[in-house]
Amino acid sequence: MTAGRPQVGLVALDSGFGAEPGRGPSSTASSAAVASYALRVLGVLVQLLVGVATVTAAFYAARAGARATQLSTEQQERAARRQEWFRRMQWATDLTLADNPRSVAKGRALLAVLARSELATADDEALLEALNANPLLNELEQQYADDVDEVDFVTEDEDAPDS
Repeated sequence: MTAGRPQVGLVALDSGFGAEPGRGPSSTASSAAVASYALRVLGVLVQLLVGVATVTAAFYAARAGARATQLSTEQQERAARRQEWFRRMQWATDLTLADNPRSVAKGRALLAVLARSELATADDEALLEALNANPLLNELEQQYADDVDEVDFVTEDEDAPDS
């Protein structure tokens, strides 16, 4: 305490105003304390809910971003595979136009395999059908088939002495 000054302090006293006889402190003070406590609890609950909502939203946003990235990667991979398929189709078509009968046969075989690929669209299949339906190609194919029929194949006999 300082000299010459009286000490002043706040003291909470219940005056008993509004209290029922024989029931202790007033219900007004008790209600205010309960309301204050309830507001603090409510504040904590709101903070908790906001936190949970933020984490949940972040999770779903990250999940959606990951899915979008995955779809984009799959589309890029499919486009690259289709591009390679088309490059091979061009190569096979070039082989079918070669002067060498073996190259023509290889090109036709490659086109048949490419037509069965999962990468071939309906338009691609129609294009390959149009290439194969060409009467000139059918005539060439028949000519080469006749040439193949005239070839005699010799198999090596295991019992024959080596020369």
